[in-house]
Amino acid sequence: ESEAAPAARDAGKPRERAAKKDGGDERPAKRAEAKRDGKADPDKGAEPSGKRKKGVIAGVAAAVAAVAVIAVVAAAALGGGPAVRDSVNDYTWEELSAISQEISKAGGEDAAIEVAKKYHLATADGKLDGTQVKDIELTDGTKAQVQIVGFAHDEKADGSGKAGITFMFTNAIASHPMDTTATNEGGWEKSQLREWLNREGLNKLPGDLRNAIIEVEKLTNNTGFTKVASSVTPTSDKLWLPSVVELSGAEAGDDWPWKGSEWAAEIYDSEGIEYRLFDELGTDPFGVNPVLARSYNNNACMWWTRTPAPGEKANFRFVSNQGSFGHTKADDAGCVIPGFCV
Repeated sequence: ESEAAPAARDAGKPRERAAKKDGGDERPAKRAEAKRDGKADPDKGAEPSGKRKKGVIAGVAAAVAAVAVIAVVAAAALGGGPAVRDSVNDYTWEELSAISQEISKAGGEDAAIEVAKKYHLATADGKLDGTQVKDIELTDGTKAQVQIVGFAHDEKADGSGKAGITFMFTNAIASHPMDTTATNEGGWEKSQLREWLNREGLNKLPGDLRNAIIEVEKLTNNTGFTKVASSVTPTSDKLWLPSVVELSGAEAGDDWPWKGSEWAAEIYDSEGIEYRLFDELGTDPFGVNPVLARSYNNNACMWWTRTPAPGEKANFRFVSNQGSFGHTKADDAGCVIPGFCV
């Protein structure tokens, strides 16, 4: 309050007392006089200066900001989840891990998508369109990128439910044979590439990402040369390659082109379920899928799936540099495009 206010109030007191003594009240007259002269109302004191008003407003704004910060901290302490950011790339791996746990606990795919939408991990209508990506730098300095391919899809290896978010690299992190002995015996489980991925491959990742990755169960024909779907068994992996069915959906049915070998389709289709991203992009197990074309060091390449060709003793399935599926010998060099869950 300015110094004028006490002075104005004090100046009015003797006259007010006198007026009361005489049975009158001079306050209305004094207000009118003050209004004519541009002075403060004697009963209200002087108005705050413009400078003071700005100070008051600034103080209120600071108080509101402080309350907002306290609210965010309190929400985090009460399990309210990470702050919502604009895109996948804006989150840390620690934050994505926390969001993944929230998705995992959501209780069903529809609820999981709602959580993903809240954190801008999917489009506004709950879709994955390939733009949900995050940039990373490998330990050798290579720039890389991963994309979300599914929510609440993979079973955690510890049996505690679904992993909330599944990622895959958008391009290869290495070129490597599936197995230098040119065999698919033992399938993915016994392959040299699986061993490499979960040792050297894992060490290529930055520490914060390695700390966020959780083991999941992956279903694969781990016999190799076989005609029975019971050859499909689980492995526990941190880094893994996708199966054919996870990339392109089920093969069994009227579109299966090799009559008399439907047993192979049954084996392929037992190796998991198609990820949401590839389902929404409309991939085809028998066609060319440009959305599956990948590269290594800026050169288009064929890349491995973890799926053995069950009618062959030496072959694994791959994705060509144009995005179609084939199979080749395990000792061929193929690009490595792993997936993982947080």
